Amino acid sequence: IAMIISSGIDNIQENHQSFCSTSQGDTVTLGCTFETSDTFPYLFWYKQEVNDFPKYILKCSSLTVEHAADFEKDRYTATIINKSVPLKIQKLQRSDSAVYYFASFFYKEISIFKRSGIN
Repeated sequence: IAMIISSGIDNIQENHQSFCSTSQGDTVTLGCTFETSDTFPYLFWYKQEVNDFPKYILKCSSLTVEHAADFEKDRYTATIINKSVPLKIQKLQRSDSAVYYFASFFYKEISIFKRSGIN
Protein backbone atom coordinates (compact mmCIF):
# COMPACT_ATOMS: atom_id res chain seq x y z
CA ILE A 1 0.00 0.00 0.00
CA ALA A 2 1.37 3.43 -0.84
CA MET A 3 -0.02 6.93 -0.47
CA ILE A 4 1.63 9.50 -2.71
CA ILE A 5 0.80 13.20 -2.74
CA SER A 6 2.74 15.27 -5.29
CA SER A 7 5.92 13.24 -5.07
CA GLY A 8 9.27 15.03 -5.15
CA ILE A 9 11.23 11.81 -5.39
CA ASP A 10 12.52 10.72 -8.75
CA ASN A 11 12.82 7.09 -7.64
CA ILE A 12 12.40 5.14 -4.40
CA GLN A 13 13.22 1.51 -3.76
CA GLU A 14 12.08 -0.69 -0.91
CA ASN A 15 14.45 -2.75 1.15
CA HIS A 16 14.92 -6.23 -0.31
CA GLN A 17 13.29 -7.57 2.85
CA SER A 18 9.79 -6.23 3.35
CA PHE A 19 9.27 -8.43 6.42
CA CYS A 20 11.73 -9.61 9.02
CA SER A 21 11.50 -11.78 12.08
CA THR A 22 13.97 -11.29 14.92
CA SER A 23 14.37 -11.70 18.68
CA GLN A 24 14.06 -9.34 21.62
CA GLY A 25 17.31 -7.56 22.37
CA ASP A 26 18.56 -7.81 18.77
CA THR A 27 19.32 -4.92 16.42
CA VAL A 28 17.57 -4.55 13.05
CA THR A 29 18.18 -2.12 10.19
CA LEU A 30 15.33 -1.24 7.82
CA GLY A 31 16.64 0.14 4.56
CA CYS A 32 15.25 2.55 2.02
CA THR A 33 17.04 4.04 -0.98
CA PHE A 34 15.88 7.01 -3.01
CA GLU A 35 16.82 9.26 -5.91
CA THR A 36 16.03 12.95 -5.96
CA SER A 37 17.27 16.14 -7.55
CA ASP A 38 16.64 18.05 -4.30
CA THR A 39 19.89 19.10 -2.61
CA PHE A 40 18.44 19.18 0.92
CA PRO A 41 15.67 16.59 1.23
CA TYR A 42 13.77 16.00 4.48
CA LEU A 43 13.32 12.29 5.10
CA PHE A 44 11.07 10.76 7.75
CA TRP A 45 10.41 7.39 9.40
CA TYR A 46 7.04 6.43 10.91
CA LYS A 47 5.82 3.42 12.89
CA GLN A 48 2.30 1.99 12.63
CA GLU A 49 1.09 -0.60 15.10
CA VAL A 50 -1.99 -2.78 14.52
CA ASN A 51 -5.27 -0.79 14.55
CA ASP A 52 -3.43 2.50 15.05
CA PHE A 53 -2.32 5.43 12.92
CA PRO A 54 1.31 6.00 11.85
CA LYS A 55 3.42 7.70 14.52
CA TYR A 56 6.33 9.97 13.67
CA ILE A 57 9.70 8.55 14.78
CA LEU A 58 12.29 10.92 13.34
CA LYS A 59 13.25 13.36 10.59
CA CYS A 60 16.62 13.40 8.78
CA SER A 61 18.13 16.14 6.71
CA SER A 62 21.68 16.46 5.47
CA LEU A 63 22.44 18.54 8.58
CA THR A 64 20.35 17.15 11.45
CA VAL A 65 18.31 14.27 12.86
CA GLU A 66 15.30 15.17 15.02
CA HIS A 67 13.50 12.52 17.10
CA ALA A 68 9.91 12.51 18.33
CA ALA A 69 9.71 12.64 22.13
CA ASP A 70 8.12 9.16 22.31
CA PHE A 71 11.08 7.44 20.61
CA GLU A 72 14.40 6.95 22.39
CA LYS A 73 17.36 8.47 20.53
CA ASP A 74 19.66 5.66 21.62
CA ARG A 75 17.34 2.95 20.20
CA TYR A 76 16.07 4.56 16.96
CA THR A 77 18.73 6.06 14.70
CA ALA A 78 18.92 7.10 11.06
CA THR A 79 21.42 8.97 8.92
CA ILE A 80 21.41 9.91 5.25
CA ILE A 81 24.17 7.86 3.61
CA ASN A 82 24.44 8.75 -0.09
CA LYS A 83 20.88 8.04 -1.33
CA SER A 84 19.91 5.77 1.55
CA VAL A 85 18.24 6.40 4.93
CA PRO A 86 18.42 3.18 6.95
CA LEU A 87 16.48 3.08 10.22
CA LYS A 88 18.39 1.21 12.91
CA ILE A 89 16.40 -0.09 15.89
CA GLN A 90 18.50 -1.41 18.76
CA LYS A 91 17.58 -3.48 21.83
CA LEU A 92 14.40 -4.71 20.14
CA GLN A 93 11.32 -5.03 22.31
CA ARG A 94 8.00 -6.74 21.67
CA SER A 95 6.45 -3.27 21.28
CA ASP A 96 8.64 -2.70 18.19
CA SER A 97 6.42 -5.11 16.19
CA ALA A 98 4.87 -2.81 13.58
CA VAL A 99 4.88 -1.61 10.00
CA TYR A 100 7.49 1.09 9.37
CA TYR A 101 7.09 3.80 6.73
CA PHE A 102 9.67 5.97 5.02
CA ALA A 103 8.50 9.37 3.77
CA SER A 104 10.07 12.33 2.00
CA PHE A 105 9.20 16.01 2.07
CA PHE A 106 10.28 18.61 -0.44
CA TYR A 107 8.81 21.99 0.41
CA LYS A 108 5.12 21.51 -0.55
CA GLU A 109 5.52 17.91 -1.65
CA ILE A 110 5.14 14.76 0.44
CA SER A 111 5.41 11.06 -0.35
CA ILE A 112 4.66 8.14 1.97
CA PHE A 113 5.58 4.57 1.14
CA LYS A 114 4.82 1.36 3.02
CA ARG A 115 7.93 -0.05 4.62
CA SER A 116 9.06 -3.13 6.44
CA GLY A 117 7.22 -5.00 9.19
CA ILE A 118 8.91 -6.48 12.23
CA ASN A 119 7.44 -9.48 13.98
